[in-house]
Amino acid sequence: MAISARKTKVADSVNKAAEETGESSMTATIKAPSHLSLNGFESVDKHATKIHLIDGEKGGVGKSLFARVLIQYFLDKKYPFLAVDADRSNPDVSRIYESVCRSALFSEDEKKFFEADKIFEWAFENSVIVNLPAQVYPLVTNWIEKNNLIELGKQSKISFCKWFICTGGYDSVQLFLKSVQHFEKRIAHVLPAFLNCSNALML
Repeated sequence: MAISARKTKVADSVNKAAEETGESSMTATIKAPSHLSLNGFESVDKHATKIHLIDGEKGGVGKSLFARVLIQYFLDKKYPFLAVDADRSNPDVSRIYESVCRSALFSEDEKKFFEADKIFEWAFENSVIVNLPAQVYPLVTNWIEKNNLIELGKQSKISFCKWFICTGGYDSVQLFLKSVQHFEKRIAHVLPAFLNCSNALML
């Protein structure tokens, strides 16, 4: 799994230090505590980055449009970032912003779980804007929770933000509230108001 490779790098760096100094790996580990955090994850000296998840209850609510707006904003401001189009059924974001866009997949097939892990790997370098497909909330939530990505992100200065594109309908609002209640304050949630951007709600 791609994320677990970050833990493997810790052992590799310790072994390399042991070879260079002629000391045992245990001694090298004790003398190089900066490589490890309290939970054993690799401590990474990097600038803070953010994974922007553009989510919504169903297709046709404006997720791709908002993704393009956010991508263009980052381009205009010359912010370093990478765009990811996870909507395989309608990859219009990747068609328009091909030069800055990559693809990823959230799938129920265990053999394809690693496809989503690429998003977190890319966030070690730059912030990532992810255009999600419709009805993918359970898969994204499981990906975050099962891989402990929020805690791992804290160790590596990677945070999450959910931009929730809502129609105002009952099901759409309920899914937004469900996500807010599930993640509580661990992930920022933003509910954009298209008619007046100054009225966007952030929780």
